[in-house]
Amino acid sequence: MATKLFMLIRRGVNLLFLLLLLVSISGCCMVIISSDPPNAEILYTTEKGDSLVWQPWCATSKGISARTPKRHITFRRGCYFFRTHLDGYYDPEPQLVELLPLKITRVHFSLQERPETFARRQREKGLVFYKNQWVEPVKAGLVNYKGKWMSKEEKFAIEQKEKGLVLFRGKWVSPAEKAELIAEEYRAKGLIHYKGRWVKREEYEKEKQIDETVAKIVSTSDTQQRLEPPKVVGIIRSNKCKLRLFNGTGNVALFYISGTESSLIRIEEYDSKVIMLLPGEYAIAVTEEEPLNTEERKSAHAQVTKARLRGGFQYSLTYEGEPLRLPVTSKNVDKYIKEKFEIPEIEIPVSEDEIKKIRRPKRPSGSYLPRKR
Repeated sequence: MATKLFMLIRRGVNLLFLLLLLVSISGCCMVIISSDPPNAEILYTTEKGDSLVWQPWCATSKGISARTPKRHITFRRGCYFFRTHLDGYYDPEPQLVELLPLKITRVHFSLQERPETFARRQREKGLVFYKNQWVEPVKAGLVNYKGKWMSKEEKFAIEQKEKGLVLFRGKWVSPAEKAELIAEEYRAKGLIHYKGRWVKREEYEKEKQIDETVAKIVSTSDTQQRLEPPKVVGIIRSNKCKLRLFNGTGNVALFYISGTESSLIRIEEYDSKVIMLLPGEYAIAVTEEEPLNTEERKSAHAQVTKARLRGGFQYSLTYEGEPLRLPVTSKNVDKYIKEKFEIPEIEIPVSEDEIKKIRRPKRPSGSYLPRKR
């Protein structure tokens, strides 16, 4: 009897234990958190918004958070935001997880490595970064020169540049030797070095004649007419400068342009032309083709100006000819005297009655029309 009673009591205790166990299990849930790579710190929060306060998940007594992979059974229910943190990797986007009773929830994070972390791992393997890829320096035939990995050819080129040499036609020569070699090539083609440019002989003679003509006109003491310098009217996408020339006279105008590159532009009456020039200092002289056909009259009646033209700008230059000078006669002597001695004109006030008397026509004599009253 005692044995049977003991067995009954034992079964009752076991049933009670199982009942309590079922009651406790019914309110718990399991969450499994993993990451790639592993050993990432697990953080969580129950808040919403931009400024979140992250707390360590399953923290120890020292406040250290659990790390992935982590399997945890908890009685806490509700919604949680989880994320991981691992040094050398970007923090992933948080994941919203709802913990439910008697349910296993899995959370996985794929971490992206930072470039500096990847570079450190590659250097630890003995690799070097060369031409956008990681290679073994010995197999790639690289040498270390002043802390940089490069090929033997690149090292040789740097050494030659440090000596002050330049590469020309496959040979390393000094800058003076390069300039002499280029000059020999141009001279062999029949070109002449003039004003920093290599030009043909006919262009050289033409520009030289224009420069001499402009210099003679500018140095002439009788040249009193001064031309307005070119004005900036716009911006262009070019290293050169654009110059628009206007001839505002009834005669053909000759524009002598002397500077970095010289040219002679002939423009018909009341016409214009646009030319492109190299930037630099210029002297411009304008004469009329007719009747100023002699060199003496051309120098005496030319209009000159000087300007510095800059690349990328558009300029405009207008020639309006000489001011008209009328001979002094008996008809315009009063105007001549007033202009010469700067005599101001005085307006004398006149009454309206006097104006009517002046404008009123005279009655013809012997008219049969009755007089108006």
